[in-house]
Amino acid sequence: MKKITLILLIILSFGYSHSQDYDSLRRYSYPLLSFTIMSINSLSQSGGTCYFIKKNNRTFLVTAKHVITRTNIACGEKTINTMTIAILDTLQDGNIDSFITIRIPPLNSYNSSDSINNPDVIVFEVKEKGIDRLKSVENFIMPELRYTNNTEIFGFNSVCFPHEFGRLIIKCASHVHIDSTNTIFYNGSPTNNNIPDTAYYMLVNKNLDVSEYMHGFSGSPIFIKDLNTNRYRLIGTFSIFGGDSVNKDLKFYQIPKIEYITNEINRLSQ
Repeated sequence: MKKITLILLIILSFGYSHSQDYDSLRRYSYPLLSFTIMSINSLSQSGGTCYFIKKNNRTFLVTAKHVITRTNIACGEKTINTMTIAILDTLQDGNIDSFITIRIPPLNSYNSSDSINNPDVIVFEVKEKGIDRLKSVENFIMPELRYTNNTEIFGFNSVCFPHEFGRLIIKCASHVHIDSTNTIFYNGSPTNNNIPDTAYYMLVNKNLDVSEYMHGFSGSPIFIKDLNTNRYRLIGTFSIFGGDSVNKDLKFYQIPKIEYITNEINRLSQ
């Protein structure tokens, strides 16, 4: 990992307890899946997590770009034209209320995430029947903040898909809680040419989970508590996790900023 100087954006408090119930944030994350029939008794799924933002009576899906591109690669580079959103029964964990199949834009309609200021996130409008039932996060979008407390992420990893013969089960979203202690947000992410990519936040904490448990969280909304208002707010989308091979205490999450996402929605709304 390149060593570069990044601008410290957010000053985090230490030892501040969070009284607001963050579990209610779970309802805003949805599994975004592609199914492949392996045999008459075997069904395989791939994908990640997504969430929704509404503006001017239009609904926009947000997820990590690689959730879609890697799904295509996993299917032998056969283009995936549709993916499936599962709506879960909120009264009984593991029960699926219904599915919504959505059309995926052609892969050539959005660029690779390799260049600066082109983060690993995709936004596109969805118009399929049943979309109006989905909960959206626009009320959590607020002006830039400086003083924050803990961070909460809800996503659909392998734990959410217990195997049961002849039946597809999806449990409620898994939860990652990141305490503010020893957590630092940077306004930018390292690049190969040593220029910070400011389309990302970089969250650093030596206690971050960077194991396979995080696979499936890609595309999840990331909420952080604002100390000034004691309210949760959306800061971006979970994209990449990793660590430094030399400094074992350096573990990080890369987060495409909500500002980039809202700019994309404004562009699509024109």
